[in-house]
Amino acid sequence: MSARRDRVAVVVEDRRPRRWPRRLGIGIAAALVLFHALGGWYFSGQIRSDALLVTESEPDFAHTVTGVSAESVTFALPARPEADLVSSEVLGLRWDGGYGLTGPVLAESDDAIAKQFTLLTGALPEPGSRAAFDGFATPDDPADAGIVYETVTYRSEFGDFEAWLAGDPGGTWAIFVHGRGASPREGIRILPVFLDRGITSLLIEYRNDPGAPATPDRLATFGVTEWEDLEGAVSFAVDRGASRVILVGFSMGGAIAMSFLAESDLAPLVAGVVLDSPALELGAMVDARAGETNLPLVPLRVPVTLTAVSKWMAGLRFGTSWGAMDYLDGRADALETPTLLLHGTADGTVPIALSRELADRRPDIVELVEFPGAEHVRGWNVDADRYEQAVASFLDGLGL
Repeated sequence: MSARRDRVAVVVEDRRPRRWPRRLGIGIAAALVLFHALGGWYFSGQIRSDALLVTESEPDFAHTVTGVSAESVTFALPARPEADLVSSEVLGLRWDGGYGLTGPVLAESDDAIAKQFTLLTGALPEPGSRAAFDGFATPDDPADAGIVYETVTYRSEFGDFEAWLAGDPGGTWAIFVHGRGASPREGIRILPVFLDRGITSLLIEYRNDPGAPATPDRLATFGVTEWEDLEGAVSFAVDRGASRVILVGFSMGGAIAMSFLAESDLAPLVAGVVLDSPALELGAMVDARAGETNLPLVPLRVPVTLTAVSKWMAGLRFGTSWGAMDYLDGRADALETPTLLLHGTADGTVPIALSRELADRRPDIVELVEFPGAEHVRGWNVDADRYEQAVASFLDGLGL
């Protein structure tokens, strides 16, 4: 009897260890599923708010003016200053009652920094005023930047939109398409290069801009639908005598221009395309941002598997079509229009690798000009002369 019990005990002891690997595997699998389900839901929401939702950004009046003259402005220098405060690039400066431009750093001490300054509109800021930097480097009203213009209305299938029209109507028009959450004034910096050549220029708004017709969800589609509004602007130009068009796109505006070229019957009218930091593949942009993002409460980067699940969930929740927003895979080979790319090497929003890929795929018609150290849509701010010369040379090559 005792021997039989021992044999039974041995059998039981032999079976128990074999169950733990299976249970452990099931537990790990369940944990991974739960992690990706909850994490995917959370980060798909982040994709919506950070990459898709169109909102109007508000100025951050974070800097204190301590002194000002006609040629310089001095700020209090905190222990950890933000990049714009210590940068020597050309930036707009906004305060209550005025707007100007700042340039290179002139002097710096332990508690103050002085920068080159030019007043554009309003009165000089008083000491103690709070000010905000602005990458667009142009006032809200183009007239304050010396631009003579009128506000016009154009129509797309989605509705009626306003645009700024500058220059006398002629046969060649440049149509400027701003980025997500930006405004038509994003193109004012480079506008004189076109106007000096007699090119009629139209700076447009499109769906989901403040005050413009909007979709119920106010989500951007990176050209999948917005190209229809650009088509309406091109039709407006054609109705007023345009026989050829130059498209100028910034960030998501570059995606809209690329989608227009692929989808519109009016695409053959486009003689050339100028794209600044173009969002050529939103999926790759999300991947790059996720690779630099930590998990909540854990000092670990978001794994690629979670990013993939998050993008899949974003497609289900918000109708995001990642393939339709990819203007490299397949569409690059079909590109027929001479294209100039302008991109900063320090762009943390749209990886410069996307522009490099397009230039590598189509060296026959695509030229890339890189701006070392420039952040997103900041090539002009870092080196305005080189930026404008690149655009001018491109237009020369088109015979304009």
